[in-house]
Amino acid sequence: TMTTQALVSRGAVGLHTLFFLPSLRSRVRAGYLGAMLLGLLVVCAVAVLFPRRGVGERVLALFHATTASTGPALSRRASYVVVAVERIAEKPLMGSGLGTYPGIFAKSRFAVGLSSVPGDIFRYAHNTYLEMISDIGIPGGLAFIGIMIVSLGSFHRQRGRLLEAGETGDASLFKAMFSAMLGLLLMLATISSSFNKELWLFIALAATAHRYGTRPPGEECAKERLP
Repeated sequence: TMTTQALVSRGAVGLHTLFFLPSLRSRVRAGYLGAMLLGLLVVCAVAVLFPRRGVGERVLALFHATTASTGPALSRRASYVVVAVERIAEKPLMGSGLGTYPGIFAKSRFAVGLSSVPGDIFRYAHNTYLEMISDIGIPGGLAFIGIMIVSLGSFHRQRGRLLEAGETGDASLFKAMFSAMLGLLLMLATISSSFNKELWLFIALAATAHRYGTRPPGEECAKERLP
């Protein structure tokens, strides 16, 4: 889909992929690398010349978000931030409770006025991190964000260890995990999905990567003995 979060996440992953292209020169044949770049240029050209309906309006709305003529979608998103910040100011330490943001927004002054459908007043913050801080307080929200940062760092450190050991194949795997999780975390800044299955799967993989990287050299993983 061409929603705002899709544009942000796909653009971030695309830029991150371009950042790592120089490292592929030593491991990919020049012909294959040229074909990849040609395909990327063709996709970009098609996206620019034949955009889907509504994409141009969304992009222009993002660039003009600071003007007075913001559209209803951006006005609603701004109201989500205002309600969340007000709630954080009221209960900064403990928050209002996990999952309570939709009910809080329904009681706000924005709920009815910005509703596109009559009766549709229960809305999420459309920002996982802001909603988590509003729900569980600043300490809990910072702990949640810290888990994400540590998980990304685990993938990055393990990739570096494998490159030093000359295991480029496994290093590419951890680089792919890092890129995928980075795109997911950027997307979570535009949607509310604290219970996203992929997110917690990446956290588990990051913990496994840390355990894999801190084992002594040459030691194999212990096999689980079944009774």
